[in-house]
Amino acid sequence: MPANALGKLTTVLYYVAILLIIFGLPYAHTYLWFVIIVSLVTSVIYILQFILLNKREPGA
Repeated sequence: MPANALGKLTTVLYYVAILLIIFGLPYAHTYLWFVIIVSLVTSVIYILQFILLNKREPGA
């Protein structure tokens, strides 16, 4: 199953979070928690897509 736009956005957000932490910006850890929440939402979406895809396939 290919990555959707939200999955790609999550990856970019993680890269930005890492840069913010490296440069020691004061809101970096708050931003990281935001990205973790986005990542969890993205994971739920992938799981739901997987379940729906497998329900449609005969013999699965």
